[in-house]
Amino acid sequence: MIRANGVIGFQLATRFLKEGYKVFGTYRPRTKDDVSVAEVRWGRPQAMILTLRQLEGTGVQSIELVYANEESINAAAKGFAGEKLDILINCGAIYNT
Repeated sequence: MIRANGVIGFQLATRFLKEGYKVFGTYRPRTKDDVSVAEVRWGRPQAMILTLRQLEGTGVQSIELVYANEESINAAAKGFAGEKLDILINCGAIYNT
């Protein structure tokens, strides 16, 4: 689950867990412990972002990932340690202001 610490990714990841799936979820380094990333921007609240501790508390196996960085993608891929990946759900996006 790409961006499992966002609202949509978190909901999907926890539902898959309840169904018995092994779930890997990514988070961006800047959101690791910083709840301030959910502060108001452009006059409206951003989507809720969970901290890494909140994500790990669900049973999701967390992997740090910056999806716009090839080195980060390669490092994250090593986090699967030979696990078979059946489904990839991308809840992340790049937003340019």
